[in-house]
Amino acid sequence: MPLIVEFGGPETPPRLGAYSAAGLAERALADAAGCYLTAAASGEWSRVKSCAAPDCRWAYLDSSRNRSRRWCDMAECGNRAKNRAWRQRQAVGD
Repeated sequence: MPLIVEFGGPETPPRLGAYSAAGLAERALADAAGCYLTAAASGEWSRVKSCAAPDCRWAYLDSSRNRSRRWCDMAECGNRAKNRAWRQRQAVGD
């Protein structure tokens, strides 16, 4: 899989990408490898987490100050988890 360094401009850091003649699968793999290497080099790899929701398989970059984020999206997965916990507390209280 041929990789090239792509430069986006003075405000954009360089990143790895696939050679333009590569097929779709090769480009996707090159983009994934480039994202991994960029995150590892910048120290952000430790902030990549998987969603805590049991029915979700998304990964996300935890940008919270103390790295305590648990869900990929608070409006979807976080809301469902908090509603589920609330219903369980209400059932125990009855």
